[in-house]
Amino acid sequence: MKKTLNELRGHIMTGISWAIPMIIGAGMMVGIPSIIGLFFNVTSWGDFDANTVWYYLKMVRDIGWVGIGLFNVVLAGFVAYSIGDKAAIGAGFIAGQFANNRGTGFIGAVLLAFAAGYIARYLKNNLKFKNEHIEQIKGVVFIPLLTVATVAIIGIIIDRPLIAINTSLIDWIKGMSESNASSLILAMVIGAMIASDLGGPINKAAFTAITALVADGVFTPAVYMRVAICSIPLGYALAVFFNRDKFSKELQGQGVGAFVMSLVGITEGAIPFVLISPLKLTILNIIAGAIGSGLSAIFKASTDIPMFGGVYGALAVTNNPFGYLIGVLVAAGIIAIIAPRLVSFNEDSAEDEDMEIELTFE
Repeated sequence: MKKTLNELRGHIMTGISWAIPMIIGAGMMVGIPSIIGLFFNVTSWGDFDANTVWYYLKMVRDIGWVGIGLFNVVLAGFVAYSIGDKAAIGAGFIAGQFANNRGTGFIGAVLLAFAAGYIARYLKNNLKFKNEHIEQIKGVVFIPLLTVATVAIIGIIIDRPLIAINTSLIDWIKGMSESNASSLILAMVIGAMIASDLGGPINKAAFTAITALVADGVFTPAVYMRVAICSIPLGYALAVFFNRDKFSKELQGQGVGAFVMSLVGITEGAIPFVLISPLKLTILNIIAGAIGSGLSAIFKASTDIPMFGGVYGALAVTNNPFGYLIGVLVAAGIIAIIAPRLVSFNEDSAEDEDMEIELTFE
């Protein structure tokens, strides 16, 4: 059972690794024109005169929305490809678009991608024709045909239940985001998940779920996520800056990298520090991430556009960006103050603790 779950997780991670660069680029294509518009009091993106700069900024923004809308398509296509190779990728893309069209969302896209991948792999290994000429074209005719047909049948069967589940889930999260107590809980859970393994499966699971919400028009949970993403590496960068003598020369150099990664929003910038004492520092990261994201919810930081970036992501927070910055600085401050007192960073070798941190740079 564990082997099967690890295999499924691996296929999902492959799909995510292909989808994340697209969704980040697309989010910035929407966010940057929106931020420019806010500076000039442009909040409605209807029709503009073709002779104005807003016409072209709207086109850039529209292209970004196209990319965000392709999240489920790209994810499903490459999940299917990871399982069944080239024979499955077409059916995977169709599965993702079907999920978009029908409103089954991320869950529908992944389930149908699994179906496409495993059906294609089964047919590739077991479908045989005695006729040599037919055998040669099975990979471009019969396997795609049967795979797409089976995905269509499965999609029709699970369509209504998944629409109900996806709609209920989105409404529930929207409700949590708009409620003071519930938004705090949601923010702290997101912050803890993002900070827990720095690019590992828990981090990626939270990132993917929140990105799927962005594709469905729910933006505020991404604010909480971005607080944790940038505050963890920023905390270690500040720790190095204020306590330089407590860090080895190698980690002093890593402090600059952690600072840069905090600006652009890459949690992996904290990994060289966490490896010194994974258990203690992971617990510290989780506490700091939860507190920082929770504070952003308390101060009602929210947004109506896709989030992007790290510290400078405050520019994309349309409602109380200072709440975002407070969350980032408090979380980073907790790490900067406690980490050098909790662990000796002058040691060249990491402590031997029974904990594995999965590093993914996809």
